[in-house]
Amino acid sequence: MLLLALVMIACSLGSSAGWAKHKSHSDVTADPCKKLNGYMTKRIANIRSLNKAIDKEQSVPNTMAGVFNLMQGKYYVDHAKTEKIGRARKEADDLNRVMRGMGCTPVDIDQELQKP
Repeated sequence: MLLLALVMIACSLGSSAGWAKHKSHSDVTADPCKKLNGYMTKRIANIRSLNKAIDKEQSVPNTMAGVFNLMQGKYYVDHAKTEKIGRARKEADDLNRVMRGMGCTPVDIDQELQKP
């Protein structure tokens, strides 16, 4: 009897989660291109902010190594931020490929990054 009650509870929990999954996919009115453009806008904004942070650190470094490099006439390079920019750009390029595959208009990332 206890085993039967546990099975019924488990089935009822599983069916409500399954219903929620099916309900989320039934919304076909949402424009996928609009969503993808929103994601692309976030990626481009992220790249811009990282570029600004790197430019600022080159003029006023935030580490002692950066200060010593600046005193010697060298540019300070924040490798962590440079790596983040590389990853964000790769994500934006991948997103552009997805947009092309779905029939959406791809974004010219370089042109968008040139805008103020």
